[in-house]
Amino acid sequence: MYRNKYFKDIVVHAAFLCLGIVLLVLQLLNIQVPSPTLAIQALFGPAGKLLADLLS
Repeated sequence: MYRNKYFKDIVVHAAFLCLGIVLLVLQLLNIQVPSPTLAIQALFGPAGKLLADLLS
């Protein structure tokens, strides 16, 4: 990948790898990590309500 200059792919892969390692270490240290569904609900909840109001 380095020779073909896929730098964006390398950066994204490294970011996800680092995120996974951080989450693993937090879990091993018994630190409570909030569920990702809470963040998804916070982001898309207002948009869903707006769309429901527009369609009804």
